[in-house]
Amino acid sequence: IAVKALQGEDIPAFVEVPLPIIDDSNVDEYLARAGDFPADGYIFSPWDEALFADIIAGSK
Repeated sequence: IAVKALQGEDIPAFVEVPLPIIDDSNVDEYLARAGDFPADGYIFSPWDEALFADIIAGSK
């Protein structure tokens, strides 16, 4: 969302983004990807660009 704003797109001042849920059902998926991230970084959740486009559109 921040990148789109920096690119000049019209982004609402407030956008509610759902928090990822990490629990016993998906923790293995997150840990399996840990090798793809730097040791001082963090493992981020997979995201869908269409989902964020819908969130932005719904916030206007």
